Amino acid sequence: MKNKITNNFLEYLEYYKNYTFDEIRFNDIDATLLAFLAYAPCIEIDDSSTFEDLYNKCRSMNEENIHGSMAYVTIDILEVLKNAKRYKDIKIDNLKKQVDSNLQFGAMTFRWNNIAYVSFEGTSASMAGWVENFNLYAEYPTDTQKLAIDYLNNTINENDEIVYVGGHSKGGNLAMCASMETTDSIFNRINKIYNLDGPGFRDQEFNTDKFKRMNNKCINILPDGSMVGILMNNTNYNFVEAQDMGFKKHYPFNWKMYGEFFKKGEQDKLSKSIQLQLSSNLDKVNMDDYKKLVTAFKNFFKENNLVTSHDLNDMTFTKLKDMFDDVKDVDPETRKMFFEMIKVLLIRGE
Repeated sequence: MKNKITNNFLEYLEYYKNYTFDEIRFNDIDATLLAFLAYAPCIEIDDSSTFEDLYNKCRSMNEENIHGSMAYVTIDILEVLKNAKRYKDIKIDNLKKQVDSNLQFGAMTFRWNNIAYVSFEGTSASMAGWVENFNLYAEYPTDTQKLAIDYLNNTINENDEIVYVGGHSKGGNLAMCASMETTDSIFNRINKIYNLDGPGFRDQEFNTDKFKRMNNKCINILPDGSMVGILMNNTNYNFVEAQDMGFKKHYPFNWKMYGEFFKKGEQDKLSKSIQLQLSSNLDKVNMDDYKKLVTAFKNFFKENNLVTSHDLNDMTFTKLKDMFDDVKDVDPETRKMFFEMIKVLLIRGE
């Protein structure tokens, strides 16, 4: 099903598109829009391309090659942005997309004047991307985090005097990770890091000086019903009001705004309950058993030829549950916690 931009987002675009950044400063909603664009479904585009070039590339794609609701929303956004005075000077550089059986990664860099905004893609509809999300509990850096670190280090050049780094969902985690691990030369030029409802880090990374340094520049924006951004360890949450229900609040096009600001909200009961349940159970996890379950999870999708999350229907979900029951010699608490994560992130996400 294709998601559409909410009236709030359309009203922002329609009103502010005729004001330059000199007239109305670059703000959190602009940063969110640029984070969105990392979901653009095209896999290649020339450097120094415009939003109109990106829009035309996406529109020329066959629909069977466009997966995930965020990809469709990106095209809707580009349809407005391509003729907007506010964004006309922005050029797109260094588009990278990689999807294989082990990972899913996407990034692009936006440049205008002496400014660079590095945008990391969140989880697409690919099953590789969903399976990979569970590795965030098991290792650091993951393969995708390594790609993000390399991307930031290689895309920023000496002409980029002011740097922003951002992303939605897993892309927000990648933005934080890459900023934590980048060189001092690049880090000192980072103005803000935008984590838009992305998960945090394990204790090992959270309790480090490099996390604290990064966190001083990080803006964590979460919907009041967050089910993703509250996972693992983070701090300085900024909750905003979101419309719709359940996991649909995860998508920023459902976040409410007033003028050039998101509307401040409070974490709801369901989000608090999920955060408490998963964080309390995480301390009980046997990491060796957890890795066994990740491997079994990955093999399940390969054996059943599931390519995207949309392929997971009621029948295959039942088979998935049975598969977990059949994994031997695994701590029951670890098995329970892992399956709860699947229900929150994958099942409710669909």
